[in-house]
Amino acid sequence: MKGKGKSVNEILETLEKISGRKIDKIFNDKRLGDVSVNILSNQKACQLYSWQPKIELEEGLVRTWDWLTSQ
Repeated sequence: MKGKGKSVNEILETLEKISGRKIDKIFNDKRLGDVSVNILSNQKACQLYSWQPKIELEEGLVRTWDWLTSQ
């Protein structure tokens, strides 16, 4: 399973869809030193620990939401 970068806004949109709730967002001006794009990689974990992701991000968010709402 190959990873794909997601913006914070894309993740928030997914969470709104999963939860059926609107998330209020506050946008501030860019600060000095802010990075415009930062995409993380799990490649090192895959190499060091022979680990592989088994589910996509959206499915993980759905499972997390379902667990949180069942508690």
